[in-house]
Amino acid sequence: MTLSAGVVSASEKQSATAAILILLGVVLFVLTTVKLTVIWWTKEKLRSAHRLESSLYALHAILSSDADEANPPKLRVTIHVPTPNEKELEQVLDYVGDSRAGATAGRKFSVSCGIIGEAFRRKETLAATRQSADTEGYVKELIEDWGYTESDARKRDHSAMSWLAIPLESGDKKRVEGIVYCDSVDPEFFTEIRTQLAYYACVGIARCIDETYSK
Repeated sequence: MTLSAGVVSASEKQSATAAILILLGVVLFVLTTVKLTVIWWTKEKLRSAHRLESSLYALHAILSSDADEANPPKLRVTIHVPTPNEKELEQVLDYVGDSRAGATAGRKFSVSCGIIGEAFRRKETLAATRQSADTEGYVKELIEDWGYTESDARKRDHSAMSWLAIPLESGDKKRVEGIVYCDSVDPEFFTEIRTQLAYYACVGIARCIDETYSK
């Protein structure tokens, strides 16, 4: 009986050790898979972002081709996409063109405020010119006309004098996949012709957005 008990005990220990080794192997496999998935996703996201960024450079070149070099408009362009719940718009790339704001990718804005929010809600291309030259007047304008809180209004770039927002609709026109946003320190920059050029250029960007963020 003693010898038999000893054999059973050793067998149980070996089984427990094997189970632990198997468990560790599974954990290691899962962690490795997760790591490789993260690496792949990061690289794919970067490739997608680069495709979008190249589109923005093309749009920037189109809009600024006839700009006054003596008085540069400091045009800048970026893209915002709706969050999954469509309550916010996230800036997915830093600005192309003028870099006065620095790194801004990742910022989120409520769809209830700003020209990008209104373009998203109405599914319409919108161009607007700032009405107040002084800072306090501009803050008031952002609050009363564009739905910002005072705190958020004071955080906005106060050098921009005109804006353009173009919704990028899905192929079936049922949803807005993103918003191309442009602004300039020139209050008269977004003429009717420039707005039309930007709109037609954004047809291709809409297709890129559709494939990048909706698949």
